[in-house]
Amino acid sequence: MSARHVLNILMVRQPDSLVRIASLLVRRRYVLESITQGLSELSGFCRLTLVLKIERKALAQLTRQLERLFPVIREVTEMNAENGLERELLLLKVSAGESPLSSLAATLKGIHARVLESTSTDAIVEICEDAEQTRSLAERLKSYSIKSISRSGVVALSR
Repeated sequence: MSARHVLNILMVRQPDSLVRIASLLVRRRYVLESITQGLSELSGFCRLTLVLKIERKALAQLTRQLERLFPVIREVTEMNAENGLERELLLLKVSAGESPLSSLAATLKGIHARVLESTSTDAIVEICEDAEQTRSLAERLKSYSIKSISRSGVVALSR
């Protein structure tokens, strides 16, 4: 049965690196939930985080295929709660709707969220949590009439 897996990939920063990985995923018909890329701590390298729903056997095969993309790939690590930490950034623009915006701060209390900007009718909220918490918190904010949402995709780092 397919399960959610997060892969953290350290790869050479070249114009074709991401294209080669994307081509591999497309050829094998893997479906991505999220893909995020950014600079790494090593000069000339970047870090790519892939989130896929995939069976364990197919994941092992994908990992081997990614490792064969050398010199593009330097390291492939499967992330989980024991060996890594993941976060996703979510920005929401909400309007008062049924609930007054003054109660928004109370709703956000105790979670990794904050109001970045607000007017008398709208507010922009930032949530930085793991993907499941982000989804759950967005659900809790539906009473505020969500006008727009922007998600960063998952980023992950080993412990």
